[in-house]
Amino acid sequence: MITRRRFTGLIGAAAMAAPHVARAQALPVVRLGNAAGLIDTQVIFLTMGQHPRLNYYEEEGCRMDILNMSGVGQTIQAVASGNCDTSAISPVAFLNVYAKTPNLDIVFPYCWLRQAHWSVAVKPDSPVKSLAELKGKTVGIRNQGDTGYFGARAMFRELGIDPDKDVDWVSIGEGGPAGEAIYRGRADAMAFWDGSFARIEIAGFPLRQLPNSPGMGKLFGNCYGVRRSTFAKDRDLYVRFFRAMAKGTVFSRANPELALRVRIGLNAGEPIADRELLFGAAVNLAARICARARGGQILVADVVRHLAAGKGVNFVDRGRARLKGFRSRFRLFEVPWQNEG
Repeated sequence: MITRRRFTGLIGAAAMAAPHVARAQALPVVRLGNAAGLIDTQVIFLTMGQHPRLNYYEEEGCRMDILNMSGVGQTIQAVASGNCDTSAISPVAFLNVYAKTPNLDIVFPYCWLRQAHWSVAVKPDSPVKSLAELKGKTVGIRNQGDTGYFGARAMFRELGIDPDKDVDWVSIGEGGPAGEAIYRGRADAMAFWDGSFARIEIAGFPLRQLPNSPGMGKLFGNCYGVRRSTFAKDRDLYVRFFRAMAKGTVFSRANPELALRVRIGLNAGEPIADRELLFGAAVNLAARICARARGGQILVADVVRHLAAGKGVNFVDRGRARLKGFRSRFRLFEVPWQNEG
């Protein structure tokens, strides 16, 4: 059976397609907070229904807008405050907040992931064999609003380890930088979730998972949270929205070769860097070019064509395109795939 971690691994390091935006502007829009902050397994599954040959969301009379965020801690706040309409929320994160704010206005109408997807991992040759052995050690995390962090804290508490006194936490980023951190000894272990572990291993850093604490087997992985008051008012909309999401998930699991069709958009420019994250117009333009491409297509900006001049790369002119968020039109070129062999 294909797992979420294996599914993410199949993607490789390629840029996956940005969500297709439905053109039926009159349809109600559900704003979904993406705790991963990037294209992740769940985003691939739930956006599958936006493909024009499926149109699950339009068939259900709704649209989806994805808002990228920095972790489940932020998405809980966003749903509770009405800054987004729904988001996948793990129980280890929600229960931590609920214990302090029992009147939190959030309910969970759709359980998308049944099994716990967070864990703690070490290098394959690490002497550490169990979570209990990490007492007094350093554990790397994405940030303190991430599911991996909440999950690890809950497991340490279950084992009688004080996560505030007995464990040192250090932010190590994601992907390659996270792998570098554990391989260079900045952390003894790392606490993440399956899709994030897959991206670290794709970057060339094999990992070994430690067994979760027994209590994690009693929890589900992710449910989509909605404000209780909003759900009571727009129940039919959310039923239709989550039904479209479920259809896309079933289709992706049944047809992984179609769900994993890659499209790539390339641009060149000076980004704004914050640790391992990149922002700015150059990055946004690359995302819009990617969104413009079809499955199995590579589209590049004209500046990329000029930079690659004389390198033997074949560019096919695909004309000028108007891209969301930019006033000017951009000339785009396709780079045909070349089979190895």
